[in-house]
Amino acid sequence: MKPVITVFTLFGSLLIGACGQVETKESKPYNKDEKNRMTICVGLADTAHTAALKKKSNTPKQKLLDYYADKPNAKMTMATVEKVYASEFKSVYSYAIDFFNECALKIANVEKTRRGLASYCMQNQLIADYGYRFRKAGKEKQKAYDYFAAYKNETVNRMIDFGYTTQLTRAKMKLLVWNQCMEKITES
Repeated sequence: MKPVITVFTLFGSLLIGACGQVETKESKPYNKDEKNRMTICVGLADTAHTAALKKKSNTPKQKLLDYYADKPNAKMTMATVEKVYASEFKSVYSYAIDFFNECALKIANVEKTRRGLASYCMQNQLIADYGYRFRKAGKEKQKAYDYFAAYKNETVNRMIDFGYTTQLTRAKMKLLVWNQCMEKITES
């Protein structure tokens, strides 16, 4: 158990540091209710991201609907799959971000002018997820760096590194990244 705690502590510090680089005029732009509601949006955006990947790889929609039918929050999750398969998009990554931003407006009532920092935190957990997925697929870390090379951002590399080195489950890792980033910008 100690190696997991050490890794958690080390990378948790890096994540907080990465999010701390964001400048904002409002020190705590979100309240707890908004953060909690946007956390739901992170989960739905993750489902949208997965569904978009499946759509791009020509996986039949019904296969995903069957998979999610007996999962928690099946109604919302299946509606997300339906929405993704009815949508047109070029970038799976951009689609997931757009989905989160729309959800943040509809579910958390966070206007566009206030969503930037939360979207940043959502993207951090999504990039960490890419690192995790690349690692699980047996790809070298450099492939993940190359995938995000256009961003030329140290935080992107930190998130990828975390995805490659974490001992946490994918879901716990993503939630950790989101929560630690949002902690700095959410009222107590």
